[in-house]
Amino acid sequence: MTGTPADGEKPSYLKWEALGEQAYDEMYDGHVNGRWSDIKEYFGFAILDARRDGLLDEVERLEKRFDHIRKVVRSQFS
Repeated sequence: MTGTPADGEKPSYLKWEALGEQAYDEMYDGHVNGRWSDIKEYFGFAILDARRDGLLDEVERLEKRFDHIRKVVRSQFS
């Protein structure tokens, strides 16, 4: 299975990214337990899918976003 969308469907890397962003938002809503693990997993899948699809600009963007989130989590939730 590739991340290539079928007939208007969002690419899978965008779906994984959205789940990662949702988990990040939930940390700020007080639901910290397990969220960092989810964020790492979701962004990891997003990066892998974008890389597999040859979307190097998206890989770079996702990696930068994940690095930013990691820094915030370490400074505010550790």
